[in-house]
Amino acid sequence: MVRKGLLERSGIRKGQVFRLSSTIYRELGESVAYIRERGIDALRYEELILSYVRQFGSITNRQVRELMGVDKFVASRTLRRLVDAGKLRRVGSGDKNAAYVLEERE
Repeated sequence: MVRKGLLERSGIRKGQVFRLSSTIYRELGESVAYIRERGIDALRYEELILSYVRQFGSITNRQVRELMGVDKFVASRTLRRLVDAGKLRRVGSGDKNAAYVLEERE
């Protein structure tokens, strides 16, 4: 169904989801519903991560992947953007020991 353009796949492994394709929504005249169904995509990733860190104190790349159903590269880029924006700070060394906490503002 993906090959025929009826479904779109996103996420990886356990986080993988399928939804109707944008073509189907367009044909049904429901383009707004398509965007709503996409829900947690790049526009919302940063908000989700920050909310998670506020509630649990820190987050790892693995937790970002599980939370958003993305691969490690998307998770790393998103975390890097938050660090560059001064919203998160990386603690720990190496990829496996790194965690991200809220940047303390003075």
